Amino acid sequence: MTQPVVGVDIGSTAVRAVQTSVRRGKITVTHAAEIPLPENTLVNGELREPAILTNALKLLWKQGKFSTKNVSIGIANQQTMVRQVDLPYEQGEDFKDTLPYKVSQDLPVDASELSLDYYPLGDYVDSSHQTRRKALLVGAMNIVIENYMQAVLDAKLKPINVDFSGFSLIRAAVFTAGKPGNVPSPPGPTEEFPCEVLVDMGANMTIIAIHYNGRPLFVRLIQGGGSSVTRAISDHLHLRWEIAEVLKRNMGISGVVDTAKLDRKVQAMIAEVPPEQLPVVQQIVNMMASSLVQSVRESVEYFLAASPQVTEVSRVLLSGGGVMLQGYGERVAAELRTDVGMLAPMTAYSKGRKKKTFKRYDPRFSLAFGLSMGEE
Repeated sequence: MTQPVVGVDIGSTAVRAVQTSVRRGKITVTHAAEIPLPENTLVNGELREPAILTNALKLLWKQGKFSTKNVSIGIANQQTMVRQVDLPYEQGEDFKDTLPYKVSQDLPVDASELSLDYYPLGDYVDSSHQTRRKALLVGAMNIVIENYMQAVLDAKLKPINVDFSGFSLIRAAVFTAGKPGNVPSPPGPTEEFPCEVLVDMGANMTIIAIHYNGRPLFVRLIQGGGSSVTRAISDHLHLRWEIAEVLKRNMGISGVVDTAKLDRKVQAMIAEVPPEQLPVVQQIVNMMASSLVQSVRESVEYFLAASPQVTEVSRVLLSGGGVMLQGYGERVAAELRTDVGMLAPMTAYSKGRKKKTFKRYDPRFSLAFGLSMGEE
């Protein structure tokens, strides 16, 4: 990167930003901050309150003291289309420019309404001696991107890149592992290899990204996240959202709450809940967590069934605030029968006096970190 870029992850409950510095090949997180967003600022990925987002971005820059206004924005919501395509390709052809014409019949809306991008998975010659290209196709609604861009511009920031959050998640994992940013060539047609699974669970959406040494193989966006569990508790037991959130965070999947270790405010909130309702809360958390984990397992199984070259899942890395649910990682490990860890780029690349603060941002800031490491 020739100039510093701030990665901006706009979620449904908060907007987070990370700025990194690269000197002599060494990466350092220099700035990071987050500002909470009121409920309904974003609904299903659609920006309903652009003025609120603009004000939040202004506060974010004031709080984080970022040294640049260049930003890279992440896009991933229920309206984002992600699929693998297999299309004819001629040597020397500008594949990206011809994408709208090649995939127009398979799109749910007119190609003119989408911003299309792709990641090449490999070229091959078919039985008819025609060159074809496998690619991971991403399409985002133009109106969604325009609304985000306008809110960023109104905050006096300079958007220089719009990136798919699934790709930024993979980038965060690659850099955290200490590997170079240059992605290796695709494996040969008969070469076998393992894969790594990344699961980023936000408030209302979960991103599942599978890659091999930084080369994306599969990305799926699933509706549902940490807020889904809170909402189920709140709705079923008619509890205030704040109390439902406290119960979820402190009970987790195990359902065990050690109130002696909690501060008085949290203890008082839990005390408002009748004791006979606590087992019901545990049942709800277990049911919702099982559903979220099942979606991950089914996605991974679907990918593996369609990918005979992939020998195994080497490990799973978790990201996003939703994965902090107690017992979630253990449940994923049991279902996928592999090692599970937390994606922690802020811990890996923070230094000095800021390290203690920035470490607390993992694993919530993975997407913002990945966006900051994108190319201009």
